[in-house]
Amino acid sequence: MSINKRVRKAMLGISIGAIVLLMLLSLGSIFTIRNEVYYDLSAANEKITKDNTEDMLNMSLRLAQATAQLNSRRIAGEFSVIRSELETLKGDIENLYNSNGLIDYPINVTRCEEYVVSQMADISDDEIDRTVSIMKGSTSMFDNVLANDSKLDYAYVVMENGVVFSCTDTFYPEVEQADMRTRDWYKNAVEAGGVCWSEIYLGISGDNYITIAAPVYDLNGDLFGVTAFDFNVTEISDKVLKSEAKDFTDAYIKDTAGNILLSTKSIDEKFITNGYSNYLSSVDPSGLSSGCYTTDELIVGFADIAETGWRLYIHFDYDEVLEPVEKVAATVGNVSEAVSDNINKVVSGTILVFIVFIVVLLLVAFFASKKLAKNITAPIEALAAGANEIGGGNIDYVIPDLGQDEIGALANTFNGMTKRLHEYIDNLTTVTAEKERIGAELDVATHIQSSMLPSIFPKFSNSREFRIFATMTPAKEVGGDFYDFFMVDERHLAIVMADVSGKGVPAALFMVIGKTLIKDHTQPGRQLGDVFTKVNNMLCESNSEGLFITAFEGVLDLDTGDFDFVNAGHEMPFIMKSGGSFEVYKIRPGFVLAGMEDMKFRAGHMQLDPGDRLFQYTDGVTEATSAEFELFGMERLEKSLNDHRDFTPEELLPAVKQDIDSFVGEAPQFDDITMLCLDYFGKAEG
Repeated sequence: MSINKRVRKAMLGISIGAIVLLMLLSLGSIFTIRNEVYYDLSAANEKITKDNTEDMLNMSLRLAQATAQLNSRRIAGEFSVIRSELETLKGDIENLYNSNGLIDYPINVTRCEEYVVSQMADISDDEIDRTVSIMKGSTSMFDNVLANDSKLDYAYVVMENGVVFSCTDTFYPEVEQADMRTRDWYKNAVEAGGVCWSEIYLGISGDNYITIAAPVYDLNGDLFGVTAFDFNVTEISDKVLKSEAKDFTDAYIKDTAGNILLSTKSIDEKFITNGYSNYLSSVDPSGLSSGCYTTDELIVGFADIAETGWRLYIHFDYDEVLEPVEKVAATVGNVSEAVSDNINKVVSGTILVFIVFIVVLLLVAFFASKKLAKNITAPIEALAAGANEIGGGNIDYVIPDLGQDEIGALANTFNGMTKRLHEYIDNLTTVTAEKERIGAELDVATHIQSSMLPSIFPKFSNSREFRIFATMTPAKEVGGDFYDFFMVDERHLAIVMADVSGKGVPAALFMVIGKTLIKDHTQPGRQLGDVFTKVNNMLCESNSEGLFITAFEGVLDLDTGDFDFVNAGHEMPFIMKSGGSFEVYKIRPGFVLAGMEDMKFRAGHMQLDPGDRLFQYTDGVTEATSAEFELFGMERLEKSLNDHRDFTPEELLPAVKQDIDSFVGEAPQFDDITMLCLDYFGKAEG
């Protein structure tokens, strides 16, 4: 497909894509607007319903709480009156007792003597008579209290000695057989030291009763009894729970233990145990604890009843309270549905107009893309033709001027590229020739360096006193390490192992000088220390590059095995005694050669016996580094030597090199690796 067709196809595709995208975005916007209107209508309906529901619910919660507070106060008021009457009676009885019955009070002696209860075996008749003489006026006090308050069915005082004074008209017969001091209300009043209320209990009449009791004390503050009222609470609770004028659904009272005491009907426990929401509680200035909450079916308000600690619950029907809100929601929903129908009609008409508009745009895009593709592709085709010429090898071809736009700039770039390509080819030819010349010279240097070192083995093949072998593997084309061995005279063999600092051609040239000087100055009868002292001074004179040499030289007497040596900062050799294993021969290294003028070097001495072996090397062996930057080291070298100690020198050195290569792996070689092995067999016989 030609560029023209591809551009036209691309332009038409982009236009169609843009139009389709525009159509989709527009339709999406239309439907989004419609959906948002639907959503807003729905949300408005929900908000109205929710707000009205919340408002109605909150009003109902507050009403339930207020109703519970009001009615709990009404019940508490009744209890408060009874408390006041009991506290008044308590004071009258304490006065009667503390005055030994001499209080000026109308006394019905006959009634008192008719009903004094004491069945206690440990109370004597004299004690009963004494108690009656003091407390006989109490019965008239009870008559007076009962006459003034119809809710009180019974009033009495229980003495500490067990004697009971009461109103005979309503006294319960079973009291004659009971010790009233064992009753809970008696014990609670004594323990509390003040007025206390009993829980509700069912009386003989079938009504609900409660006992209010208070302890009575003498002038010394000692307890002499408890006075109490039994009163019917049904009348009080009915004022709230069974009033015909009430506006709530149900109500009930719970005691402090959570038991339902009084209710308008049989209250289902789910009203109490189910989870609830919208919980509110507060304590008003009067100290009344109250609150309200909702369940799935009820709106509940509650308030504590002062005096007793009971709690009054008021129920409103949830659905009944929210019925007006549901009617409003239904009306709003009908209005929203009508508005939605009108919106759908408007959207349908808008979509039809938009489709016609899209068809017109597609036709315009088709003809415009055809014209635009032609204008764009003409310069590109000319540029492509020029690129084909240059790519075919015609770097002299010049692309014509295609204008000042990007395509014209690209054409000018091609023309500049062909010009620079000419220059690059010329430079490359020159550089290649120079590189070939340097490579050839390095090859020559490598051969020269190799030829300077003993490389033909076995050396001294006619000698039966020793066998020697050495290798050097340079890190670059030419290296800085060198070894040498030569006969000083007919019975003395010299060996040299050295390492020049640095690498490459400078180190190789310095190596040549050092090797030559050492060999030239090693003369029969001359001390090795003097040889290194002289060589050191000569190297220092021409050492402008600051290079230095670590070197080890030894001279072996082939007849006696005496081995004199000198060490200029070089590695310590390994010695293997006959039948033994390789060990490091620890010698003190001297200073390096060419490091400082006038340095004095001293020779050392060791004795080699027939069958002994000497191994010397450069630091490229022990400092060979693995890919994990770990050194080969002295321990691995010693192990490698001993693993192959039965090998000949020609076999030993390649085996050690193989161990080094295995340790190093793929890591590059950073230093020259040079090794020498000497076997001493002793003086030859005959």
